Amino acid sequence: MTLWLIEQNQKRHRLIDPFSPAFYVHGSPARLRRLQEVLTGRSRSVTCRLTERTDLWQQKALEVLQVTVLHPTEFNSWVRWVHRFDSHLRLYNSDLMLVPLYCWERQVFPFAQIEVEVDQGGHVRAVECQDSEWALDYKLPPLKIMHLRLE
Repeated sequence: MTLWLIEQNQKRHRLIDPFSPAFYVHGSPARLRRLQEVLTGRSRSVTCRLTERTDLWQQKALEVLQVTVLHPTEFNSWVRWVHRFDSHLRLYNSDLMLVPLYCWERQVFPFAQIEVEVDQGGHVRAVECQDSEWALDYKLPPLKIMHLRLE
């Protein structure tokens, strides 16, 4: 994920935060095992592992297959592939957009004050939010407007 950060002195930074989004698949143990075998043998751009998650609507724990997509741009393609592979499986977090998913997982939000640990190559090692997402009165960063015209 590409992050653009603005310091208090208005210095801007373009950083890269390695991000591998995941979606979850629920079904019978046999169907999940079959899906895991096929995905593991089919591509190195996804990883799978069985885990447990809580279904928010049913308020109960479910055994699910976590499918982690190593290249975020392929996320929707893998969701569609899994659905076509076995339409009887139930997918979770598969319809979420990547930017909100990233923010939720990193516990940050747009315009938040954050502390970032970065390596020499400009890759994020750690992010820590210093703000409350519930604050009503907050300082906006020094934004600029860019006009783009195609001719």
